[in-house]
Amino acid sequence: MATKSISELKDSEKTWKKAAEALFFLVVLAAVFSAIFFGGNAISGLLESGANSYVLPIFTFVGAAIPVPFAQTISKGLYSGIVLGLGLVVSYLVFFHFLMALLEESNFIARVSHDADFLFRKIGLSGRATIPLLLGFGCTVPAVLGARTAKNDNERIAIGFLSLFLPCAARTSVILALVGAFLGPLMALAVYLIDALLVLAIGLGVNRVLSLKPGKPVFAKPPYKIPNLRIAAYKAYYETLEFVQISLPWLVAGAVLVEVLGTTGLLDAIGGLAKPLLASLFGLPPITFIPLVFGIVRGELAIAMLAAVGKTADFSLLLTPRQMIIFAVISMIYVPCLSTLAALIKEFGKRNAAIIVAVNAAITLAVGVGLNLLLSLFLA
Repeated sequence: MATKSISELKDSEKTWKKAAEALFFLVVLAAVFSAIFFGGNAISGLLESGANSYVLPIFTFVGAAIPVPFAQTISKGLYSGIVLGLGLVVSYLVFFHFLMALLEESNFIARVSHDADFLFRKIGLSGRATIPLLLGFGCTVPAVLGARTAKNDNERIAIGFLSLFLPCAARTSVILALVGAFLGPLMALAVYLIDALLVLAIGLGVNRVLSLKPGKPVFAKPPYKIPNLRIAAYKAYYETLEFVQISLPWLVAGAVLVEVLGTTGLLDAIGGLAKPLLASLFGLPPITFIPLVFGIVRGELAIAMLAAVGKTADFSLLLTPRQMIIFAVISMIYVPCLSTLAALIKEFGKRNAAIIVAVNAAITLAVGVGLNLLLSLFLA
């Protein structure tokens, strides 16, 4: 009897320890999210204010001084692309990559991965899936490529497919710069909650279709350690540098294209063609069409192109609260960027990649329509 009581006490102690660490995980993640939101918001505001005061006059002067057609239009596009890229995206990415590197260096992410094993088992996956899926919060490409660690083809497809619905760093910039900045951090957290519930539901559906059977956890729970600030800073620097080198040129080119289309009247024509589809399905205005298209090239372009098309970073002038949430959710889960598409083809072949993308598009359509109908009951 005494032995049983001691055993029960030990079990109770283990339960309390697990609950305490789960609470600790949530508190840390909330603190990190808040730091990314408030820090990125502050840097974004400073960059935009400084650029408007000191950089815009230079671009305006150069555009007016060059006697060639569309010189001023191109100058505006160049300025818009550079400022929007640095202000709306880089400002959030710097904080995101630095804080994620700190969590990784401290073994926080590894410990969360270990404890999240029971959640993955609910959808037929094991702890083996934790690492590639967590990588998806940084970039979807390594998450897709990381699916090769799965024990069989069905589990590999499940991991690759679920990766598409995770909010990578690029999509996080959309959520924070749009929903977080204009509706508040709690509403941004609500968008993440919507995504979490969606991933869980999709995971359960994938489990039923593929009949997944979880294996045993593949790594032990490591102890915490003091993170190396220098390594975290280096990681953040190189991740951000990669964006500047790869994404910023696309963003600048897109901003120039938007300015040219606007000057020639083609932008309004494209918006007019897209209006019936966007309005009837998602309740979105025509100006969101081009941003959503550019988001397929690079995820972070969705928010920058929205500012470029609308000619303002004050998105409250372009979208209602309901439209902000719908735009953010669709941007977070719809057809993956070109880099991810290439990774899907490399990992699963053209046929399977096409099926995965088609199912992703169908789910996005259903979620967008359903969310529009649901939110129309509560928000304007």
